[in-house]
Amino acid sequence: MQSIFIIIDITPQIIAMGYPADNFESLYRNSLEEVQRFLNTRHPEKYKVINLCSERQYRHDLFYKVVEFPFEDHQPPPFQIILPFCLTVSKWLKKQDRVVAVHCKAGKGRTGTMISCYLLFSKQYDSSKDALKYYAMIRTQNQEGVTIPSQARYVEYFNIALKMNLLYVPAKTVELIEVRLVGIPNFGIFGGCSKIFKFIIVEPFIRIQNENKQLIQQPTILTNQDQQKQYSAIFKFQGVYLSGDVVVQFFHKSIVLEEKMFQAWLNTSFVIMSPQLQIFKRDELDGVGKDKQFKKFPINFSLEILFDKVVAIRRRSDCIK
Repeated sequence: MQSIFIIIDITPQIIAMGYPADNFESLYRNSLEEVQRFLNTRHPEKYKVINLCSERQYRHDLFYKVVEFPFEDHQPPPFQIILPFCLTVSKWLKKQDRVVAVHCKAGKGRTGTMISCYLLFSKQYDSSKDALKYYAMIRTQNQEGVTIPSQARYVEYFNIALKMNLLYVPAKTVELIEVRLVGIPNFGIFGGCSKIFKFIIVEPFIRIQNENKQLIQQPTILTNQDQQKQYSAIFKFQGVYLSGDVVVQFFHKSIVLEEKMFQAWLNTSFVIMSPQLQIFKRDELDGVGKDKQFKKFPINFSLEILFDKVVAIRRRSDCIK
């Protein structure tokens, strides 16, 4: 069986590729030997491999130069690693005959996120939308490159930081006031959240992670009726302060199972630039877009997060346990 070989020139100096695997895995990913042969033949002693995988590493002596900027699959990068990544690439590519080969596992989502950020950093593109569109056009046949909304959001964050000279500004702190679900998600083995909420067979819960701390909470109000917006769940908070990268995840749990429904990443430094009420539409939530037939998430489904951007001087610093 012939192995799959994914290695694509995004620009003359930037290569996107899949993980260089060995043994059985090389049958359905890039073969380590083929990647070595390709890079050492086409770019002898002029290439640097950048590994974005947090879940796996390899010996650096397998390639001419190797550097790592790890983060988890299907997640955006920690915002603070984007600039060091771009500076590393820029420094290496000062000589025109050099290249970088960037990879994650499939060489698509994480790879496209970081390469798109570099395209903005190097002023090859002026908007995150155009950079992401260009990457998708070159990397994929179906024009679907970076498909996870939070990853695309972080490319836009980086573009804002570039234009507003915010790359070296410390993360801002905001207070979380309320999280609301608009529309009733259809999960569970007993007919979905409409019946779940009505009979309390299954209840959703929220998990918020920030700076290696997390908060897990049941909804304060659980209903399927609201005259104006049809809130299905409302979570109220007091004394919860967030700074930097934040992920808000929603789960549903029954006696027999626990399943993540969807999530959204954000960075507090960019929250303060917009209204206190952040609204994430259906296509801006990770894990929702795949439901193209609206079987699990209704067409009007959205997430609302209310922040107080004026943080009191006196506050509890360890509010998230």
